[in-house]
Amino acid sequence: MKKNYYGFKHEVVAEKFKGDLTYIGDFMVRGNLWAVYKNAKPAYELGHKEYMLLCTTHVSGATQEDINTSRFYNGILCLECGEILFSYYQHDYKTCGCANGAMVDGGGAYSRFGAKSLDRIRQIQYDCLEKKIVK
Repeated sequence: MKKNYYGFKHEVVAEKFKGDLTYIGDFMVRGNLWAVYKNAKPAYELGHKEYMLLCTTHVSGATQEDINTSRFYNGILCLECGEILFSYYQHDYKTCGCANGAMVDGGGAYSRFGAKSLDRIRQIQYDCLEKKIVK
């Protein structure tokens, strides 16, 4: 069963909130890290939005505009193992598992990256909504 950053079980979330929810990914929206779910049938009359945002203590809604302003991250691609690394927030230090030891840190606050062999990494921009490299 696939889980997100917070360890949520997506099937349980979809059942609990009784919506046609699809887990999109984890990313920062309005300055907070959320598990983002696409709502296929939002109940606009109840104030629901196109996306549901979930963390351990809060539930919120987001419009497509909110998501579009938060979906892109600067990161790196390790050419040794193919892992995509990006950092959500300041001090969110991540590494790949291969011998090249590629790393990224800083989120939107600053950008720091490295590896044993810098010619084996490439700077990228990653789209968390589409789950693909865009630059």
